[in-house]
Amino acid sequence: MSVIVCTICSREKDKGERLMPAYERYKGDHIQNVRMIAQAAHKAYYILSGKFGLLKAGEPVPPYDYALRDKEAVKKLSYLISSRLSQDNVTHVVLYAKIKSTWTPYIRAMELACQRCGINLRIVSL
Repeated sequence: MSVIVCTICSREKDKGERLMPAYERYKGDHIQNVRMIAQAAHKAYYILSGKFGLLKAGEPVPPYDYALRDKEAVKKLSYLISSRLSQDNVTHVVLYAKIKSTWTPYIRAMELACQRCGINLRIVSL
């Protein structure tokens, strides 16, 4: 059984031009807060990017600006997530998320991916 802890990327990003780990690129307070939760639980930590899909927290991310908005993009993202979940043999996802309209498409993409893969998803409100 492989349980992962994840959260959603943030609008606030380090604008540096070099590649940097996802947990450093994204500057929202929740990024480091959820990272500490994952470390304390000894679980793998992932960050869901609307552009790049489900990233291991240490994966390099280039500078970019993108917001997930339309239903077709949500569906496309859900397939990227499904692929990563299968590749990493994930059986359970604990998603830490804020319940607000800008996060809803990301949550929906994760729900679709987990349903498709038969993976247990637990959403924890931040």
